[in-house]
Amino acid sequence: MNTLARIIKILEAELSLEEREAIGITESTALRELGADSMDLAEIAIEIEEEFDIGISDEECDKIATVGDLLRIVEAKK
Repeated sequence: MNTLARIIKILEAELSLEEREAIGITESTALRELGADSMDLAEIAIEIEEEFDIGISDEECDKIATVGDLLRIVEAKK
């Protein structure tokens, strides 16, 4: 499974998305469009950190708005 697919799986689980909702997720999808609030974003960051064995700073977390933002952080830290 590629990095984007793994991120989407995390979003699906954390945001309780139906599989059909997750199918349309792209790098440009805003996390707020998926129903994520600030608490969800914190949980998503924790799950991303665990899944990819990386650290995400509070500053980086504050800048996450889209799926692509998550992807860029993960790819930069691999």
